[in-house]
Amino acid sequence: MTPAQTPTPQQPPQRKPLKVAKTVKELMSMYAADESNKTFNAIILGQIGAGKTTMLSTAPKPVLIDSFDPGGHKLRTFKPLIESGVIIPDSRWEKPYFKMFGDWEQELENRIAGGFFNNIGTYVIDSATTFLQAMKDHTMDKSGRDNVSQPEWGAIGTSFIHHVKQCTALPCNFIMTGHLVLELEESEGKTIARFNSIPSLQVNIPTLFDEIYVLIQEAKGTGVERKLLTQSTNKYLARTRIGAGKFELYEKPDIAELLRKAELDYKDKV
Repeated sequence: MTPAQTPTPQQPPQRKPLKVAKTVKELMSMYAADESNKTFNAIILGQIGAGKTTMLSTAPKPVLIDSFDPGGHKLRTFKPLIESGVIIPDSRWEKPYFKMFGDWEQELENRIAGGFFNNIGTYVIDSATTFLQAMKDHTMDKSGRDNVSQPEWGAIGTSFIHHVKQCTALPCNFIMTGHLVLELEESEGKTIARFNSIPSLQVNIPTLFDEIYVLIQEAKGTGVERKLLTQSTNKYLARTRIGAGKFELYEKPDIAELLRKAELDYKDKV
C-alpha cells in the first residue's frame, strides 16, 4: 500500500463541554421553585381509636379533611373548630356510593386546577383503609361484577400510588391516616405491626411519605397517654426525615410542634 493509500484515522466526535455551573444553577432554581420542598407530608398509622383523627386538629390550618371513614368527622373536639372554619370536613366520601371514588378523583382535579390548595394549610385523607375500599367499590361498579380480579387489583394499586404522589406534590401539607394490623413473623418469633392494606401496598405506600409516624396509646392510671413514635423499633416501622437529630424516639402527638422543632413553617394560613 502506497502512502497515498494509507487510510486516515477516524477522529473521535467532538463533545461540547458540559456547562456545570449553568446546570447546577438551573437545578437549584428548579428545586427552589418546587413548592413541595417547602411542605410537610406524613402517613400517621395506628390502631382503631388511637387518636389519629384527633391529632389532625394540631396541623397548620385550615385543615381540609376528605373523610372516607363513616362518621369520622363527627368527633366532639372538632365541632368548635368546624364551626370556626379552621377544620373543613368533606363527608361526601363517607357514603356507600359506588361512583363516589370517581367523583373524588374529579373533585381533586378541579381543586388542583383552580389553585384551591394554595389557601389550605393541611390536606388530609382519612383513612387509607376506607380510601382503598372506595377504589375497590368503584372498580366493581365499572366492571359490573361483585369481585375484583388480580389485574384489577394491580390497577388499583397503581392508581393509589399515583394519587398519593399527586397529594405529596401539593402546595400545602399532606397527611394520610392508616390502620395497623399485627402479624406474627414466624421466622423470628415476634409480632410486627404492618400498614393495613393489600400486600403490594403495605410497603410501597408508607415509603412515598417523608414522615412515617405511629400513634400509640397506653393506659395510665384512670386515663390514656398517647405518644408518637418517630423511629423504627422491632415491632413498628417509623421514620422521620425532617426530625433527624431533632426528634426524640417518642414525641407529643402535635404536628405544629413537630414542625417547629424541625424548623419548618408551622403557622396557620388563617
